[in-house]
Amino acid sequence: MIPIASDALVVLQKLKDQDSGLFVDDATVTGELQDILTGDPIISFNFTAKGNGKYHGIIPFTATEDLVDGTNYLIEVVATIGLSQATFHETDVATYQT
Repeated sequence: MIPIASDALVVLQKLKDQDSGLFVDDATVTGELQDILTGDPIISFNFTAKGNGKYHGIIPFTATEDLVDGTNYLIEVVATIGLSQATFHETDVATYQT
């Protein structure tokens, strides 16, 4: 769920090195909120490492205040580790919090 007119926390968990299986805490992680129908970007945002392969990103309320209640949006997260890159996608619905 993406809260309308509120900051939205996006969490990437358990990012691991494919070869060693160890958690990665030094990746560059970015995100983008997109219109699910057109793929047009709404906002890009960065993530902060929190330890044990966990990263937090914030979609600010200024980017969510114009979202349409009940509409699906795509969140794309890209983690870059050295020359390797992993992309993750999640579909979430925008809604007013009660």
